[in-house]
Amino acid sequence: MRNRRAHEIHLVAIGITALISAAYLVVETYEGSGPSQTVVEANGTWVILVLLVPLVLVALPLVVPPDRRRAAVLSAVAALTLFALVTGFTIGTPYLLAAALMWVAGAIQRAPARPHGATRC
Repeated sequence: MRNRRAHEIHLVAIGITALISAAYLVVETYEGSGPSQTVVEANGTWVILVLLVPLVLVALPLVVPPDRRRAAVLSAVAALTLFALVTGFTIGTPYLLAAALMWVAGAIQRAPARPHGATRC
């Protein structure tokens, strides 16, 4: 049950991340002496690659085998948190919401059951 809840929280984090990245493409966030601009208008189309980084980070654990998923979630959320902090003065701050959800998902996710008598290497 805990893994199911963790998976649901993880999916919400993916959705929020996708919405944030998409919003940066259409919402005018840059204001200067001229008219307001979107992130792409202000920086060029290359910034789309930067906006894909958080989405890839939160989605990547879904393609990892279930026995390695908790470690993948925790690694991804550490990278997402770092991304959000490093880019915090430009685009990163909203991604902290997704990072917080991923931290919760990683914290409540159980490690898969090992056969009786199995030892960890």
